[in-house]
Amino acid sequence: MFKRLYPLYRNIATKIRKLAIILFIVDTILSIITGALFLIDALFLDGDIFGGELWWIGLLTIVFGSLISWICTWLLYGYGVLIDAACDNARISARAYISYLKKNKSTETEYRQEIWRLYDDCLITQAEYNRWIVYDINDRSGI
Repeated sequence: MFKRLYPLYRNIATKIRKLAIILFIVDTILSIITGALFLIDALFLDGDIFGGELWWIGLLTIVFGSLISWICTWLLYGYGVLIDAACDNARISARAYISYLKKNKSTETEYRQEIWRLYDDCLITQAEYNRWIVYDINDRSGI
Protein backbone atom coordinates (compact mmCIF):
# COMPACT_ATOMS: atom_id res chain seq x y z
CA MET A 1 0.00 0.00 0.00
CA PHE A 2 2.68 2.48 1.05
CA LYS A 3 4.82 1.76 -2.01
CA ARG A 4 2.05 3.14 -4.25
CA LEU A 5 2.09 6.42 -2.32
CA TYR A 6 5.89 6.53 -2.15
CA PRO A 7 6.40 8.95 -5.10
CA LEU A 8 4.32 11.50 -3.21
CA TYR A 9 7.04 11.70 -0.58
CA ARG A 10 10.06 12.04 -2.85
CA ASN A 11 11.68 15.49 -2.92
CA ILE A 12 9.60 16.49 0.08
CA ALA A 13 11.88 19.43 0.94
CA THR A 14 11.15 21.10 -2.40
CA LYS A 15 7.43 20.50 -1.94
CA ILE A 16 7.48 22.05 1.54
CA ARG A 17 9.28 25.14 0.27
CA LYS A 18 6.80 25.53 -2.60
CA LEU A 19 3.93 25.11 -0.14
CA ALA A 20 5.35 27.93 2.01
CA ILE A 21 5.44 30.25 -1.00
CA ILE A 22 1.91 29.29 -2.07
CA LEU A 23 0.57 29.83 1.47
CA PHE A 24 2.21 33.25 1.61
CA ILE A 25 0.59 34.27 -1.67
CA VAL A 26 -2.86 32.97 -0.68
CA ASP A 27 -2.71 34.55 2.79
CA THR A 28 -1.59 37.88 1.37
CA ILE A 29 -4.40 37.90 -1.18
CA LEU A 30 -6.94 37.05 1.54
CA SER A 31 -5.57 39.84 3.78
CA ILE A 32 -5.86 42.34 0.96
CA ILE A 33 -9.41 41.24 0.13
CA THR A 34 -10.50 41.38 3.78
CA GLY A 35 -8.89 44.77 4.32
CA ALA A 36 -10.44 46.09 1.12
CA LEU A 37 -13.90 44.97 2.31
CA PHE A 38 -13.44 46.94 5.53
CA LEU A 39 -12.26 49.99 3.57
CA ILE A 40 -15.14 49.79 1.08
CA ASP A 41 -17.64 49.45 3.92
CA ALA A 42 -16.24 52.40 5.85
CA LEU A 43 -15.61 54.75 2.95
CA PHE A 44 -18.39 54.03 0.47
CA LEU A 45 -21.18 52.24 2.34
CA ASP A 46 -21.02 54.36 5.51
CA GLY A 47 -20.57 51.33 7.77
CA ASP A 48 -23.76 49.58 6.73
CA ILE A 49 -22.27 46.08 6.49
CA PHE A 50 -19.75 45.86 9.35
CA GLY A 51 -21.43 48.47 11.52
CA GLY A 52 -19.11 51.44 11.86
CA GLU A 53 -16.20 53.48 10.70
CA LEU A 54 -13.64 50.69 10.53
CA TRP A 55 -11.39 52.06 7.82
CA TRP A 56 -8.33 51.82 10.10
CA ILE A 57 -8.99 48.11 10.66
CA GLY A 58 -8.98 47.67 6.90
CA LEU A 59 -5.57 49.32 6.62
CA LEU A 60 -4.18 47.29 9.52
CA THR A 61 -5.51 44.09 8.00
CA ILE A 62 -3.84 44.78 4.67
CA VAL A 63 -0.48 45.76 6.18
CA PHE A 64 -0.16 43.45 9.17
CA GLY A 65 -1.99 40.51 7.61
CA SER A 66 0.53 40.40 4.79
CA LEU A 67 3.44 40.92 7.19
CA ILE A 68 2.32 38.20 9.60
CA SER A 69 1.74 35.83 6.68
CA TRP A 70 5.27 36.48 5.44
CA ILE A 71 6.83 35.90 8.87
CA CYS A 72 4.82 32.72 9.55
CA THR A 73 5.85 31.12 6.27
CA TRP A 74 9.52 31.60 7.19
CA LEU A 75 9.16 28.69 9.60
CA LEU A 76 7.72 26.36 6.99
CA TYR A 77 10.27 27.38 4.38
CA GLY A 78 13.12 26.98 6.90
CA TYR A 79 11.85 23.50 7.75
CA GLY A 80 12.06 22.58 4.08
CA VAL A 81 15.64 23.87 3.94
CA LEU A 82 16.54 21.79 7.02
CA ILE A 83 15.09 18.65 5.46
CA ASP A 84 17.02 19.34 2.26
CA ALA A 85 20.28 19.70 4.21
CA ALA A 86 19.60 16.50 6.17
CA CYS A 87 18.90 14.59 2.94
CA ASP A 88 22.13 15.89 1.40
CA ASN A 89 24.08 14.69 4.44
CA ALA A 90 22.39 11.28 4.25
CA ARG A 91 23.26 10.97 0.54
CA ILE A 92 26.90 11.86 1.20
CA SER A 93 27.01 9.26 3.98
CA ALA A 94 25.44 6.67 1.68
CA ARG A 95 28.13 7.23 -0.96
CA ALA A 96 30.83 6.90 1.70
CA TYR A 97 29.18 3.69 2.90
CA ILE A 98 29.23 2.30 -0.65
CA SER A 99 32.93 3.09 -0.88
CA TYR A 100 33.39 1.20 2.37
CA LEU A 101 31.42 -1.75 0.99
CA LYS A 102 33.58 -1.82 -2.14
CA LYS A 103 36.76 -2.06 -0.06
CA ASN A 104 35.32 -4.42 2.52
CA LYS A 105 35.25 -8.15 1.93
CA SER A 106 31.51 -8.68 1.78
CA THR A 107 29.58 -11.25 -0.18
CA GLU A 108 27.88 -10.35 -3.43
CA THR A 109 24.44 -10.90 -1.89
CA GLU A 110 25.24 -8.63 1.03
CA TYR A 111 26.60 -5.96 -1.31
CA ARG A 112 23.52 -6.07 -3.56
CA GLN A 113 21.13 -5.97 -0.58
CA GLU A 114 22.84 -2.88 0.84
CA ILE A 115 22.83 -1.14 -2.54
CA TRP A 116 19.12 -1.96 -2.95
CA ARG A 117 18.36 -0.68 0.58
CA LEU A 118 20.12 2.61 -0.16
CA TYR A 119 18.24 2.96 -3.43
CA ASP A 120 14.92 2.08 -1.81
CA ASP A 121 15.53 4.75 0.86
CA CYS A 122 16.16 7.31 -1.94
CA LEU A 123 19.74 7.84 -0.82
CA ILE A 124 21.23 6.99 -4.20
CA THR A 125 19.88 7.71 -7.67
CA GLN A 126 18.79 5.22 -10.33
CA ALA A 127 22.01 5.83 -12.27
CA GLU A 128 24.16 5.21 -9.19
CA TYR A 129 22.19 2.07 -8.42
CA ASN A 130 22.68 0.76 -11.95
CA ARG A 131 26.39 1.62 -11.89
CA TRP A 132 27.07 -0.05 -8.55
CA ILE A 133 24.83 -3.10 -8.94
CA VAL A 134 26.34 -3.98 -12.31
CA TYR A 135 29.75 -3.59 -10.73
CA ASP A 136 31.40 -7.00 -10.72
CA ILE A 137 32.17 -8.05 -7.16
CA ASN A 138 35.38 -9.82 -8.30
CA ASP A 139 36.78 -6.55 -9.70
CA ARG A 140 36.66 -4.84 -6.31
CA SER A 141 39.96 -4.07 -4.70
CA GLY A 142 40.74 -5.94 -1.49
CA ILE A 143 39.37 -9.32 -2.59
